[in-house]
Amino acid sequence: MKDFDVMLEKYANLVVNVGVNVQPGQVLIVHAPIETAELTRLIVGKAYEAGAKYVIVDWDDEATTRIRYEKAPEDSFDYYPQWQAEMMEKFAEENGAILHIKVPDPELFNGIDSSKVSRAVKAAAVARKNYSKYTRNSKISWSLVKAPTRAWANKVFADLPEEERVEAMWEAVFQMNRVGSEDPVAAWREHIGQLKESQDRMNAKRYKSLHYRAPGTDLHVELPEGHLWRGGGGENDKGVYFVANMPTEEIYSMPHRTGVN
Repeated sequence: MKDFDVMLEKYANLVVNVGVNVQPGQVLIVHAPIETAELTRLIVGKAYEAGAKYVIVDWDDEATTRIRYEKAPEDSFDYYPQWQAEMMEKFAEENGAILHIKVPDPELFNGIDSSKVSRAVKAAAVARKNYSKYTRNSKISWSLVKAPTRAWANKVFADLPEEERVEAMWEAVFQMNRVGSEDPVAAWREHIGQLKESQDRMNAKRYKSLHYRAPGTDLHVELPEGHLWRGGGGENDKGVYFVANMPTEEIYSMPHRTGVN
């Protein structure tokens, strides 16, 4: 890909300064798959340039995750290290920021007993429930971004020659995140402003219901009294704006629990 290194650096700068929006003196944790080492190193550099006090990289390897489900003792899937949960809670208490780099592998758990996965997920959720309140309620800044891997690219671009798939995936990620623009940070701030306008317009309307009609679709959605439309990003407890999911193109609200027909 032409200018790939330039584009990758612009992407790293974008996720640091718009996504998780690192502030001077802040500690950042980057949860990163080992396949994303090049991007992760750029992110670490951009975080320090933004004034981060300390950056921790928590490397992950999906192959070893699969090995656990294949070979670990049966009772281990109900276990999650308490010290790790307490560490994350302490980190959140001190206003740390968290960046997740996700690299979907649709076939990672093929042939694995799904009950093992669900038990492990539940054990982690129970152990980390106090920490989860910080991210779920946007008390701290966090962001989730994507980076291509061969496994993901092979699934999405299966019709392309194998040697072209990862590059095509990167091109898609860059395009979705406006990295090709002259100033991606400015482009994202403009985009967030447009989402905010749409959000404010819908909140001002105070619709009681929505009616979706299309070929094969006739859907009524009632909206509860006092509902709010949200979208783009939000502010943490310190008033710092961050974007939890990149890319994002939506605004959203909550339907009435008995009003979808």
